[in-house]
Amino acid sequence: MQTKKILQKWQGLFLIAILIIGSVFFQSFLPTQGQAAGKATLNKVSVTYPDGQDYITAFKDTATLHFDVELQTLKKGDSVTIDFAADSQIGYNNTSFNIGDAYTITPSASGLTITALKDTKPASTTIDIPCNYVQNTTSEITKSLVFTMQDMSQSVDISVKPYQETVPENELVKNVCFGFNPDGTISWGIYYNYNKVDIAGTPSVPYTFENNIGPGQKLVPDSINVYTVSAPKDANRIRNLDHDAFDYDIDYFIKSLGTLTNNGFAYSSDHFNGFPTTTGNYEAGTNAYMIFYSTEITDPSVGVYTNNVSIQGTLAGSGGQDVKIQDESFASITAPASGSGDSGDLIGSVTFQKVDKNDPTIGLTGAVFAVQDEQGNEVATITTDNDGKATLNNLPYGSYKLIEITAPDGYERNDTPVPFEISDTTQHVDLGKIPNTKKDDPTPVNPSEPDTPDKPDTPADTPTNPDEPKTPVKTPDTQKTPTPVPDTTKTPSQIGKTSTPSVSVTTTETPNTSNTSLPRTGDSHDVPGILAGFAAIALGYTLYRRK
Repeated sequence: MQTKKILQKWQGLFLIAILIIGSVFFQSFLPTQGQAAGKATLNKVSVTYPDGQDYITAFKDTATLHFDVELQTLKKGDSVTIDFAADSQIGYNNTSFNIGDAYTITPSASGLTITALKDTKPASTTIDIPCNYVQNTTSEITKSLVFTMQDMSQSVDISVKPYQETVPENELVKNVCFGFNPDGTISWGIYYNYNKVDIAGTPSVPYTFENNIGPGQKLVPDSINVYTVSAPKDANRIRNLDHDAFDYDIDYFIKSLGTLTNNGFAYSSDHFNGFPTTTGNYEAGTNAYMIFYSTEITDPSVGVYTNNVSIQGTLAGSGGQDVKIQDESFASITAPASGSGDSGDLIGSVTFQKVDKNDPTIGLTGAVFAVQDEQGNEVATITTDNDGKATLNNLPYGSYKLIEITAPDGYERNDTPVPFEISDTTQHVDLGKIPNTKKDDPTPVNPSEPDTPDKPDTPADTPTNPDEPKTPVKTPDTQKTPTPVPDTTKTPSQIGKTSTPSVSVTTTETPNTSNTSLPRTGDSHDVPGILAGFAAIALGYTLYRRK
């Protein structure tokens, strides 16, 4: 007996373990806070070029990417993302922006995050992102950009032409802006000594090379990269926008031996004959360099970001006389507009009129209809007004059926479902006139109370006891008012209620019936968990019954 009790105890513990594990396991299938239930769709991605162009010029022009998105129902705080395929050449403003009071869009190097600011219905949303191409090309190219949203990818081709310019004869340095990087920083460049002038510095005219970062930004030190340029221009003075090998010596010199701050970098020397190397030598003063660097935005409200670079020195080999040479170059960029967008709920309406079949000019009040979705879930009820008309708004896109659940007084119920669809092409549906047939006898006699005629062989005025005085008997009322037969087409909750002649429209997404919510389209339900619960109960019962 003791062994049996121990066995039953372990069986009970085993059953509890099954219940706990099953609950945890199946709960993992449900959407959690921050994850959107349902499916968002990236319908299309397109590009708009500057006016009069079917391309953008590298560094110079701004194009706009357009995203056409259908969003599912989102709870406040839920988010979905549009992922960009890695492409370091496309730059855009990373400032977050809102679409009305419904969504906030957060750009980043990896794409766009769309977050609901409140509970939302399914919506059609457009998002516009200005962008530029931050790397030059040697010829016109077509770049394919790929975007992915919930395993659905769309691509768009963007045409890019190379940026070209000539090198002025008196140029020593030129500061340029290449645009916004994908991480939101700004990419800048310095063309150093593209006329290959032999620059030196003396005590009377020291050599100085200085870069100054403008307001609203700071230097990103690790972004500095220096490259040699052996052929900085061609015979027609067209600037070579490509470069040669990475110059470790000068890169190290600027980062480690020069002055490096948030406001830029600088170097000065009164005995300059070229940049020093790590081996103790000097590079030629005629060398040309391409210097890249980036700045981080510290104040997004500035709007226009500036940088300047300056150089000063003497012309080497000028016969012992100091011939001062200097140059200064400014560059700026207007931040691309932050993204923008628009959103419209993917909803529509249905309207109809309930009429007499024999006389369609007679509208029938008090008819109650249920609207069911494709899964047969009741999403709303609607009652016709004094004219027999009814309209239901705010129906999300989808297929539905209109089902009559209560007929107008005195009419047979029309039990034929009326299908309809809410979509882009049928957003506002008019089902027209829906007829009902009048009942044959609108005031039937209640069979539970039949009139009983007097027996012919028993006089009504004959007393049962001849000794008792004769008492007149009242004549039965032959005009008795029949008791109406209950309308069997009404639901139990409607029997005995008076029909209200006003419109009564209910647009509940989850109608309540005995405190139980009906499921909505796209909702997740723990059906496996329920089945596991029943299985556990059955197992427990079996274990209990075992002898």
